[in-house]
Amino acid sequence: MLRQIAEKEERKRTESLIKKQKRKAEKEKQDMARRKAKAEAKLKKESRKGKNTIYREYSAEEIATMNPAKRRRLEDLGIIAKQK
Repeated sequence: MLRQIAEKEERKRTESLIKKQKRKAEKEKQDMARRKAKAEAKLKKESRKGKNTIYREYSAEEIATMNPAKRRRLEDLGIIAKQK
């Protein structure tokens, strides 16, 4: 009788442990999918940034008086030639 009770308790423990491991694996799988979707959305958004913007031609005077951060950004985008 005591052995049956002990076996039943042991079986319950192992079943609950298996369930816990399954839940953990499922949660990790969902987390990975969520992270992947988030990263893909971020890449898509970054690749789209500035694609629809039409840049005009800048004169030498405008480039010389331009804010350095704006000039650097336009140089990085290839809109104006790099200085130095």
